[in-house]
Amino acid sequence: MFAPVIGSKVNVGLIIYRMKKDKQLRVLHALSTGRYKVVDGRLWIFYQGAWKIKVGSDVNGYRQHILFGGRGWGKVIAYEHQIVWLFHNGVYSGEIDHLNSIRNDNRLENLEPVTKSENGLRCHKVPAHIIKWETFDTLTVMTAVELFMLGWGFTGIARQIKKDRSSVAYQVNNILFGKKKSIYLTEDEVVAYRRMYRKEIEFRSQLRIDSRYEL
Repeated sequence: MFAPVIGSKVNVGLIIYRMKKDKQLRVLHALSTGRYKVVDGRLWIFYQGAWKIKVGSDVNGYRQHILFGGRGWGKVIAYEHQIVWLFHNGVYSGEIDHLNSIRNDNRLENLEPVTKSENGLRCHKVPAHIIKWETFDTLTVMTAVELFMLGWGFTGIARQIKKDRSSVAYQVNNILFGKKKSIYLTEDEVVAYRRMYRKEIEFRSQLRIDSRYEL
């Protein structure tokens, strides 16, 4: 950011030039045009006579957008969490952190301005492959676990629920065999699934033994 020196001769043209070079001010200017708005952590755009959610692009789990500020301002590229914070609170210093470490959860209550060093210390909280689950929820996890207990492979489950195979494997293995707490299921639900899976394994083993005797 910048500020003109008090008592000095103000160069209006230079101030405007610097404003147009400042990313945060360019985003704020684009938001002030009335073409964009933020609702529940998502950026909306007024397009063809109606408000629509702006899709943007995925960059390492972060949602990124291109905003247009009109004549003389050009376009500015910014992450959605930066846009959401600027829309509600104005300019910030440092960086914006996601409190739950889910990079595309851009609700205002999930965002916090931090220094670059603080953000670096927090970035390891959640494994990177969990971030690939953009629409991940409790029901999806339960579906993945139950399909695995029915004998489905990780590839088949990933296709069925439209998720990344490595994330499916991580979640299922963590719930049925892991020691880490699940962030999607309660401890009681995890224990129940493990008991069900042990009973299923015992049942399958008994079936194999019975089939040998039949032969």
